[in-house]
Amino acid sequence: MKLKASFDDNLRIKEAENLANVVSMYAAGGMAIPGELQTSMLDAVNRITK
Repeated sequence: MKLKASFDDNLRIKEAENLANVVSMYAAGGMAIPGELQTSMLDAVNRITK
């Protein structure tokens, strides 16, 4: 049985994916990742994994 994610869950997942992509782009470009951006990404991931 496959569970359907709620609209809010889907938004949180999309936000975490977008932030992770931005952080990856910084890292791939050899640039330092701003601390606030990295914290935002980790917080977004934590919201969907709790």
